[in-house]
Amino acid sequence: MRHARSDRSRLQDIQENDDDDDLRKLAWTALKCVTAPSREHPEGGTVADHMRQLYSAESDE
Repeated sequence: MRHARSDRSRLQDIQENDDDDDLRKLAWTALKCVTAPSREHPEGGTVADHMRQLYSAESDE
C-alpha cells in the first residue's frame, strides 16, 4: 500500500483520463484502498482505517 499511496496522483489521472474503461475501474478500486476522500468516508483515511473504526464502534456497544 505504501507504493500505491505515493502513486495517488497517477491513479487519479488514470481514473479520470484513460481510454480503457477496465483500467479506470481498477484505478478507482486502488484509490479506494489507499485513500477514501468520498461521501462514504468523509473523514478520509484508508478503507481499512474506516473498517477498523466501524468494528471498534460495534465492539463498544
